[in-house]
Amino acid sequence: LLKMLSTEPLLWLTMLIYIIIRIFAHLDTLPEVLNDIAGADIAVIGVFLSFFLVLFVNDANSTVENIYSISMECKARVLDVAALAKTTLPREHGLRLVRYMNAVHTAGYVGLSGVYNYENF
Repeated sequence: LLKMLSTEPLLWLTMLIYIIIRIFAHLDTLPEVLNDIAGADIAVIGVFLSFFLVLFVNDANSTVENIYSISMECKARVLDVAALAKTTLPREHGLRLVRYMNAVHTAGYVGLSGVYNYENF
């Protein structure tokens, strides 16, 4: 995650803009546009940012909840197949089938993130 953040151009652009504004503010040479922003305008911007932050967090939580739900459904199907394999297949074939299904389930988790690739999985 840290490696991905360190190579993200939008992060560095945002940091650069912030640093430039802080330097100008420290030197009291802010552009006229920024000097005209009153405290009330900043409060309005803060309210909008808070509103969008709440929407973003809500959306992120919904996404995680959906992914968790899908994962639990997959786990339930693996358990269903394991029960069927136990009752209908010879032990070696049943174990092999369940191991393949567990491997596919694990690969599904890994596929949800960009951390693992062919070399380190």
